[in-house]
This record gives sequence, structure tokens and C-alpha cells, in this order.
Amino acid sequence: ANARAALENLTEDQRKLVPADTIDKLEAAEAALAALKAEQGPSEEDLAAAQNVTALLNQLPDPEDVTLGDAEKIANARQAVNKLTDEQRSLIEEGLLSKLKKDEDALKTLQDEASDAADDATLAKIVADKIAALPDPGDVTIDDEYAINEALVYYNDLTNAQKALISDELIAKLNSDLIAVYILIIDQYYKLGETLINDYGNVMSEDSKAKLQAAMDNADDVLNSGVMSSDTLEEAIYDLVIALLEADEELEGIYTITDDSGAKWAQGSTTGLTFRIVQEGISDDA
Repeated sequence: ANARAALENLTEDQRKLVPADTIDKLEAAEAALAALKAEQGPSEEDLAAAQNVTALLNQLPDPEDVTLGDAEKIANARQAVNKLTDEQRSLIEEGLLSKLKKDEDALKTLQDEASDAADDATLAKIVADKIAALPDPGDVTIDDEYAINEALVYYNDLTNAQKALISDELIAKLNSDLIAVYILIIDQYYKLGETLINDYGNVMSEDSKAKLQAAMDNADDVLNSGVMSSDTLEEAIYDLVIALLEADEELEGIYTITDDSGAKWAQGSTTGLTFRIVQEGISDDA
């Protein structure tokens, strides 16, 4: 053993200086020693070590019966196997060593599943807490829109397994809050549409005014349908927003002289004529 260790410690160049027959002699000696050991059989020390580890391996459950509670037992068995010398390990049945590896794989699967379940519970609780913090549907105001939509985004980002951990009561609350805030948004946009038509209908194109009125009528129908859902309300909001944006874009290009159209100015007069031009749909100061 010392001769082999000394040879292995040489650099590649140093090893080239060792005669080939010397290395052959070492390899022959190693082979002879292995034959003597095989003839003599294992030592009492090696046999005792192998028997102790075999006893530990025999206590392990079958792979299909492994539970998280077997983690310490499996870890101890692996540690004992790793401490064996090559000679001692050769005395262990391969079937027992294979069983240990399968038990380790089964335990790893269970631990990963348990970790995933813990992560799922953590994420689900974050979302549940956000929903629980929302106001009751009857108390929702337009200012709650951001918090409600944030909770909805968090919920939609969950996996199906994580969503299953949210109670039906909280899911119903989130949906009801969403419907409540959508109704308030529609009411706000509806009133804005009415203002545009009433105040600027005379300068809006018929097409723009018709689209806005149609979107308002559709929103009104949805609100009075009796079968409201967050999806139908969201579609109505989208249609209203598009119609309002188109109307607003059109009004930005319309300018009106606001002074009395009967105002006159005479050539040579020392008094000036004041008039004002206002951009429709913006403000009186534009």
C-alpha cells in the first residue's frame, strides 16, 4: 500500500523515470495480496462492520412505504455505508445497497412535494390576506379599484393547486367587490359620456356621437340585465372607454369663437375688438 501511494504521488515526468518492470512488480504484488485476502476471507473487523451496516439496511422500509418520518433512519444508513472501506462494502449485498438508493429517491420526492405544498400555502395566504383586507361589496368605492384589481392579479397568478387553498367565501368576496367597482366605473364613464353629448354634441360628428351613445346604451343594458358578471361589465367598460377616447380625440381638433357674433369694429376706431377662441372638450382656459 505504501509503495502504491508513493507511486501515485509522483508527477508525470517523475513517473516516467520509474522502470516498467518495477511497476509490473508492484502490480503483481497487489494481485498476489488480493488473492491471499480472498483465500483467507474477510477479517473479523471487516465482517463485523459489514454485519452492522447490513442490520441497518434491513430495517429500512420498502421504497413504496417510505414516509417523511423515515428521513433520519435513511440518513443514518447512508452515513454508515459511506464509512465502510472498499473491502467492507464488498461484503454488503448489492440488493440492500440498491434498496437504500431507492429509499433515498422516494424520500427526496416526498420532501420536494412537502416543500412545494409549503410554498403553495404561503402564496395562497398572501392572496387570501389581500382579499380579506378588501371592503365588503356594499362598502366599495371607486378608490378601492386599485386594491381590488391588485388582489385579482395576485389570485390569477396562482396555480390551480394554490387557488384551491383559497376559501370559497373569499373568492366570492373578490368577485363581488370586482362587480361593485366595475359598476361604479361604468357609472362614472356613463356620466362623462352624457356630459360630452350634452355639451359638445352640436360639434361632434354623427359617427362619433352614435358610437358613444351605443356604448352608453350597451352599458345601461348590462347594468339592467339582472345577470351581471365581471366579464360582461369589463367588456362594457372597454367599449365605453374606446368610444370616449375617440370622441375626445375628435373634440381636441375643434375650436370655437366664444364672443358675441354680432361684435363689430369700425376702421379708424381707437377702440379695439376683443374675441376669444376655445378648444372644445378641454377647458374654458384652453
